[in-house]
Amino acid sequence: MVLAGCGRFSFDAQPAHTDGASGDLGSVRRDCEGHETALFCDGFEDAALAAWQLTGMVSQMASDTVRGNAALLAETQTSQQTSHALVDFAAVTSGTLNVRGWFFVPSGHQIVHFDLLDIKAVPSGGGLAILAYQDELVLYQNTVTPDGVAMQAIAFPVDRWLCIELQLQVADPGSATLLLDGAVVSSFTGIDMLPANGFSRLTVGIPWTDAGQTPARAFTDEVVLDTKPIGCN
Repeated sequence: MVLAGCGRFSFDAQPAHTDGASGDLGSVRRDCEGHETALFCDGFEDAALAAWQLTGMVSQMASDTVRGNAALLAETQTSQQTSHALVDFAAVTSGTLNVRGWFFVPSGHQIVHFDLLDIKAVPSGGGLAILAYQDELVLYQNTVTPDGVAMQAIAFPVDRWLCIELQLQVADPGSATLLLDGAVVSSFTGIDMLPANGFSRLTVGIPWTDAGQTPARAFTDEVVLDTKPIGCN
């Protein structure tokens, strides 16, 4: 269900258009250009957002994007509410799996805990999350560990587009590496990164909010899933 045009909040900052590669204001670059052979790529240019399964307050934002002419806007009003776009893909049970998206979180609201990207196994639900937690960016994994483990966190930049990439070595033992704007900021190594049935579900927007999270808003643009490193270009 798409709830477009409702539940808008007032925030000071809005995303400005950028060419992405340099972070400077620049010319429009076509969504998914250079990613034609990826497992999946979408920049939310389709007004119906037909490539995704939609939940909650999600809509297309047709301005101020990193790629192309549109991005995804996800909003929540209460704690433990989710608003997200989900896509299922053929299960990956070995080798490398990489996912990259552009994300913008505006200032003007408290960050308690909400996810920006989840990649999981189905139906077990085991996997990884990239999340904002008390003004920090955190890589969290519960691929096979029921309680999950959060890796070292770094300061979470707001009011600008972030290039966030997750690189997985799907194996036991395997690894997970988080990159921000092309630089490694967190990683797991030598752990079981092979959930039952493999990885097969990607969710972006605001896939999770924790108890106490106040209204939240997040923008997402050009999401790419591939078996090779993706980068910010």
